[in-house]
This record gives sequence, structure tokens and C-alpha cells, in this order.
Amino acid sequence: MARAALLAMLAAGVARAAEPSAKQLAAAAYAAGTESFQNGDFRSALESFEKAYKLDPSPVLLYNLARAYEEMGNGERAIENFQLYLARQPDAADRAEVETRIRVTLKMLERAPSTERGPAVPSALVAVASEPAGAAVFVDDVRQPGEAPLEAQATPGRHALRVELSGYAPSTREIDVQAGDRAAVSMRLVPLPGHGLSGSADAGAWQRPVAYGAFAASAVALGLSGLFYARASDAADEADGLRGEPDARGALQEDFDDAQLGMWLSVGGAALLLGAGTALLLTDSPAPAPAPSASRAGLVFAW
Repeated sequence: MARAALLAMLAAGVARAAEPSAKQLAAAAYAAGTESFQNGDFRSALESFEKAYKLDPSPVLLYNLARAYEEMGNGERAIENFQLYLARQPDAADRAEVETRIRVTLKMLERAPSTERGPAVPSALVAVASEPAGAAVFVDDVRQPGEAPLEAQATPGRHALRVELSGYAPSTREIDVQAGDRAAVSMRLVPLPGHGLSGSADAGAWQRPVAYGAFAASAVALGLSGLFYARASDAADEADGLRGEPDARGALQEDFDDAQLGMWLSVGGAALLLGAGTALLLTDSPAPAPAPSASRAGLVFAW
């Protein structure tokens, strides 16, 4: 019985290992779409690219979806996917070519007779809120009028949504809307290191100059303690030379006591200033390290 159970577990493990991963299924769908595109079957290519994108949402597939829509004569959807591709791949090597395709397609849409354009595509309404409020809103890299919270219109399909606010890291999200949708999106912004929660100027910018000022004042206090020490030493030496004159020694004793008090107060103040300056430097937030640039995959039909 134990041997049979072990064999069953091994067989199940082999079966799971033999199942293709989502990445492999996406690659197969992509290859099928590429072949259909090259054979001129753009509708089948579009279906295959859509399937591949659902399995593995690579920015490259957005370009291929746009090209399929372009060849099918659907300029609106082609522009939508081209813009989303550029938003997802901001340093694309073919950005200039894609922007040219967008401009040409827009001109073709403007010049096309209304009968060729077909009925207007109903739009979706997206309500965008940010936390904190007041962020700039971008849809497919296009700045929307006003500040969050606001409502923006979008054509049906996928769009790259981004909000930006000074002192906070930008927040991005991809949305997929259908015609007539009324979607609500709330995006939370994370403060950058060294910035206050209000997004104002660097909250730690004052700490460094104040700390350096404390160090300078500490050095001055130490210098004063040296002067008081020298004064106390002189008073002690003079008092030793006047042992037979009690009144004069009493006056010198007062000078000695005053100088000694000044010396210890100066040393204490120097220590406090040094400690305060050190604490300010230790609590100052360091500048964020630059994020490593992500490597970009090959484009078009070299996924």
C-alpha cells in the first residue's frame, strides 16, 4: 500500500512538472501571433497577442497589439496601445518611431470621412483620487486638467494611470475599462525619504547646518574653558605668593572660584552642543539612492 501511494505521488509530481508555465504558454501564443501577423491574418494575430498579454503582460506585446490594430484599420485602439506601450516602456529604443506612428494615425483619423470612421466610440469615466489629495494625474502620459480628486475620460481598453505630487514617489497603475464604465481609483502616495508628510521641502534640510553650527559653538565654548582655566591658574599662582596677606588671598580666591565656575560651565556647554550636533546628524535622513534602471526586452517581433 505504501509503495502504491509513493508511486501515485511521484506520478502526480511528474504530471505537474510536465504542465507548461504561464510564461511558456504566453511564448507559444506570441509565436502563433507572430506567424499570423506575417501571413497577413491580423485578426488571429490580435487574438494570440491578447492571449499572450493576459498570461504575461510584457510591454512588447502592447506594441504588437497596436500594430495588429493598425493593420486592421482600428486607429483608435492602435493609438491607445501605442501610448500605453510608451507609458510602460518610457526609455523604449523605438520611441521616436512609435510617436511618429501615433501622429500619422491621428492625422488619418482627422482626415477620414465620418462614414469611414464609423460611430463614435463611447468613453469610460474614471474618478481618480490620491492620498494625499492634490496630485497631478496622467493618463497614458497625458496630464489631465486639474488635480486629484478628478474625473477623466478614457476610451475603452487598457490605460496607464499615474499620479505625481512633490515630495512623494510617483504611483502608477494599469486600468482596463469598458465603454460606459464609471470606475473609481484611489492611489496612495508614499513620501520620499527626507521629506515631510505634507510633501513640503526636505524636513531634514535644516538639521545639517544647525548641527555644524552646534559643532562651531562647541569649539568656541572649549576655547573659553581654556581661557577660564588659564585665569584660574594665574589666580592660584598669585595666591600662593601672598600667603601672608589674608585679604589679598581672599580676593584672589574669589577670582579663582569665578574662573573655575566659568571653565566648568564652558566645558559642560561644549559637551551639550557637541552631543546635540551629533544627534542632529544621526537623525538626518540620507538622500535616496538612485534606483537601478531596469533592462528592457527586445521589441516588435523579438520578444
